[in-house]
This record gives sequence, structure tokens and C-alpha cells, in this order.
Amino acid sequence: MLRPVDIGVALEAALTLELVGRWAPADIRHNLGLPRATLSESLDRLAAAGLVRDRFLHRGVLASLLPVLPHIVPIRSGGQVAVQGLHTGFAAPAFAGQFRAGAPLVWAVAGGPDIGLPIDPLHPRIPAHLLASGDEQRYAMLAWVDAVRGGRAREVAHGIEGLRRLCGLPPSPGIRPQPAIEALMGEIVDGLRRAAEAEDLESPADGGAPLLRSSGP
Repeated sequence: MLRPVDIGVALEAALTLELVGRWAPADIRHNLGLPRATLSESLDRLAAAGLVRDRFLHRGVLASLLPVLPHIVPIRSGGQVAVQGLHTGFAAPAFAGQFRAGAPLVWAVAGGPDIGLPIDPLHPRIPAHLLASGDEQRYAMLAWVDAVRGGRAREVAHGIEGLRRLCGLPPSPGIRPQPAIEALMGEIVDGLRRAAEAEDLESPADGGAPLLRSSGP
């Protein structure tokens, strides 16, 4: 049975493949900050499920899983008391302020710029790693995953389209094209790409990474 971290690993493999044309376990460990043993066990489960074989990633199978994420890796609440962390789901910067209803959700992490109700991330180490790395593309990817796992219908549709475009996935079976959503998420993904390219050009010599931007006012 797949676990939440496995979805993050598979999507990270797809994103790395889309960006650089190949992926390897070392890439995933570097980009998500996962322990070696956790990653090895996750890749074993993904292989058993038919998503990976050696360095081959079956993107069609991964795309088919996106609409059923609420059933196979549902969001789990971390409590009803607001905490400091990183906004996720509809409240994350990756949704460009499209959704405002309800209390914002966060991954609890010390030093995070946002406040909200905590939910469990795909793996406990990922939020702090994202905060330290300042990686907006991975942040967007994982926030969209949470929107798909626990959002309302419109949030799910936007999240699936964002993941598809960011990670180079084919259309998910049974999902009808929605031109307005496709156009918006295409613009957001293009913006993430341009920002990452500019960041690479302007990175300081010491390699320091900025904090992820807050999605608050």
C-alpha cells in the first residue's frame, strides 16, 4: 500500500525528469531532504505499484493516481490550534490568491512565515527542508498535492492541473479539460520556472537560500 511520502517521491522524480531529463535517488534525497532508508523503502513500494522501474517513471500511472489521492493518502489534521509554519493547500502562494474561504492550513515548522491550522506533511522532514532551501517549485508541487488530497472540487481541479503542468504528466483519465484552469495554472507554472531561472542567475556565491515567501498579506 502506498504511503503519503511515496506520492511526494514519485512527483519529485517526475519534476526532476521534467527539469533536467533524468532522475536518480540522490536527486530526490537532495531536493526533499528525506532520510536514505525512507527513500529506499518508498522506491520499493513505488516499484511494487508499477510506478518506477530502475530509472523509468511511469508518468501515465502517476497521473491516474492524482484524482484518487483523497482516498489513498488523505490529509490528516495535526490539531485545531493555530501554529506557525508554511501555508499549504489553497492558502499557499502557488494558488496566487485564487481561494480565500476557510481557515488556512500549514505544515508546522519553527521559523515559518505563516499561521494556520496544522496538517501532517507527506513526510515530517520536508517542511523544514523547503524552508531552508527556498525552493518555490517544490513548495508549489507539495501544496498542490495537499489541495488535491483535501480540497474542495475547484481546488482539486486547480491542483491536478498545476501538478500535471509542473511535473510533465499526461492528462488524468476522466478529467475533462477546463480551459480557464489550464490557462491560469499554465501561467503560474511559467512564473515559477522564470523565478527559478532568475534565482539561479542571482544566487550568492555562498549558496544561501532565501526564505519561502509568505502567502499572507
